[in-house]
Amino acid sequence: MLYHFNHHYQLLEAITHTDITGLVIDTSVIPDHYQHYIDPIPSIRYLSEAQGIDINGWELRGYNKNSTWVGIPNASWIQATLQHLGWRIRSHQMVSMLRTIRPNLRHRGVITAVRIDK
Repeated sequence: MLYHFNHHYQLLEAITHTDITGLVIDTSVIPDHYQHYIDPIPSIRYLSEAQGIDINGWELRGYNKNSTWVGIPNASWIQATLQHLGWRIRSHQMVSMLRTIRPNLRHRGVITAVRIDK
C-alpha cells in the first residue's frame, strides 16, 4: 500500500482521522530492499523506478514518463509513525513466499495495528 505514495505520513494521518479501528499493512519486500526494510532505524528510501516492469502497478496514461519516484518506508518507520498517530502495534511478521509464483519476491512484511482511542 505505501510503496507508491510520496506522502506516507499524510496518508497514515488521513487514515487516522477516519472511523477505521484496525489496520493491516502488507508489503512486498524485494531482495534489494530487504536490509532496508528490517533496519531498526526508521527511514524512507526514495528512488526512481522504471515504468512497465512486473512489480510496478502504475500506469501513467497521457504522460510521457519512463520512470516515477517511489518511496519505500521500512518497518521501523511504519511502526513509529503509527504509534505517534495513536495506534497500537499488534504484530509485525516477515512471511516467506513461494518463489514459483513471483521469483523476484521472497518476503512480505505484515504489520497489524489497532486504534488506542477507539
